[in-house]
Amino acid sequence: MPRALRLRCLILAPLALLAIAGTAVAKPQIAILGLEVIDKTGSPTPTDAQVAEELTQQLRARAKTSGPYILSPLGEKELIDEKLLKSCDDEKPTCMQVIGKDLTADVMMYGHI
Repeated sequence: MPRALRLRCLILAPLALLAIAGTAVAKPQIAILGLEVIDKTGSPTPTDAQVAEELTQQLRARAKTSGPYILSPLGEKELIDEKLLKSCDDEKPTCMQVIGKDLTADVMMYGHI
């Protein structure tokens, strides 16, 4: 192989790798709203609140370190707070869409326990 051709190959190979790496798709952002505690008696126990908090924190930790999503910069809000701010009585899609727009995330996880 001629020397000029070998030099071109040596120069083009790293450039091709950089181009491929530069086109890697970023992970979609997720907002994980704090789980709302709902108790049929109307009075959730401190243990119920602790379980909801720990589960929420573990979900957020997973999004920060691994998995198919990355946590949105605004993705650590509480579901109950967001519903109050937007005057939502429930989690109907029309209301949750309004909340989701403010959180700048591709996906939103929320619920109650």
